[in-house]
Amino acid sequence: MTRTTRSRTSSNAAPFQRLGRKEASKGNVLCLSMIYAREDAVPEKDFGQVWRDRLRLVQLESNGWEVYSCDLSHDESLGVMGRHLQSNFDHRRFQEAFTRRFPHGLEIRQVIFDYFYIPEHWASQRWGSGRLVTDTIPFLRRTARVREFWLPNCKVMRELLEEHEEVLVSEGLDWSLVRERWKNVLYVATEQVDGIMQRSLAEVKTNANQVAAYLDDQYPFIKISPIVLAKPRRYRQEKGRDLKDNQKRSKVVEGGLKVRYQKGAERNILAPRNHGCIFEEDENPVSR
Repeated sequence: MTRTTRSRTSSNAAPFQRLGRKEASKGNVLCLSMIYAREDAVPEKDFGQVWRDRLRLVQLESNGWEVYSCDLSHDESLGVMGRHLQSNFDHRRFQEAFTRRFPHGLEIRQVIFDYFYIPEHWASQRWGSGRLVTDTIPFLRRTARVREFWLPNCKVMRELLEEHEEVLVSEGLDWSLVRERWKNVLYVATEQVDGIMQRSLAEVKTNANQVAAYLDDQYPFIKISPIVLAKPRRYRQEKGRDLKDNQKRSKVVEGGLKVRYQKGAERNILAPRNHGCIFEEDENPVSR
């Protein structure tokens, strides 16, 4: 019996085109332990990591994100032009490599760590030095003004964060466990191409089996973000005065309907025709 090989030209052609119309730009996102490969850099009939990463990241870019990637295993020449950095983000030389790759600076809105295939022994070897937390995250926060870091909630990562929590606090950062998977934009993009990945010939890796194998089932992700401090007392006082002024400018009329006035509007709300009076839920002036 002759063994047939599935052709990429049918069901597997779609991943290498932009999946749907691209949404308005939401900012830059840096995905770690992934490669945003060029289409012609994906090996023929190879549905391994390079194919899978490109599939997920093309979808992420279609969702409105400008995608950048970083890993140690793949040369920068394989990536989309100017979008891939070959470096170990758990090493002190990462800062030098990042500055060399993006000499004019790069503002990043989110940094997302890939959560596919992270067994405990592998994670310990890759992240064991702790420089990911002590050096890389603070560096990216300061130089790239990263707003959020999304990490896999696994044993090794939690232990690193607990051990070096003071470093994060000194940088004005805090971490929290996240239950809602859809808040991770890489998870959403991966879910959108789930059907295509399941049709590949390689060992199937999907959100369902990777989260079940390596992450906490209730809180699969960790988010690092700036610490939100209480508003200064002066700010609260000014806000209170503004609220009182707004209350003075509002009146309650028959039936308990609250209205506010446009500048120069007639102040007699009981007049037969009161032009310029806007109800709270309306956009246009009404007459009474």
